[in-house]
Amino acid sequence: MNLHEQNCPFCKNEFSLSIDSSRDLGISVIKCCDCEFMMQDKCCEEDLMKKFDEKFNSDKHFNELTPSEAERIFLLMEEAGEVVQACAKILRHGYESHNPFDERETPNRELLERELGDLEFARTLMVDKGDIKIEKITEFSRLKNLRIGKYLHRNNV
Repeated sequence: MNLHEQNCPFCKNEFSLSIDSSRDLGISVIKCCDCEFMMQDKCCEEDLMKKFDEKFNSDKHFNELTPSEAERIFLLMEEAGEVVQACAKILRHGYESHNPFDERETPNRELLERELGDLEFARTLMVDKGDIKIEKITEFSRLKNLRIGKYLHRNNV
């Protein structure tokens, strides 16, 4: 990568970037002479240029998710879909009914509990990895509890 051929990631001007380093401090800096853009790190110029390229010139997906973040979202979606499917079976056949081809005769209630456990795992994984905050989830749950009452016909909260 030739830094002088790169556009500034902020002002988009051509030929406006320069790189400098201080051997005494062990710091390298990329600056734009046309705007306030600056990127610095404790590394050599070559390593900083690689970091610049990874950050601003990589072929990232448009949603900017890492593969690990995307996998966790897929897991959450899959488990949420399985919860919906278990609910549909209960509405069609009841809690205590079971799939006629299931040798264990697992009741639909247990299938729902299993799927909710899987969904809870996916949520916990996302919290543990920093994708979402448990405090926000708790607060939104509390707010839902305050709002939902007027829409429920047979359940008091």
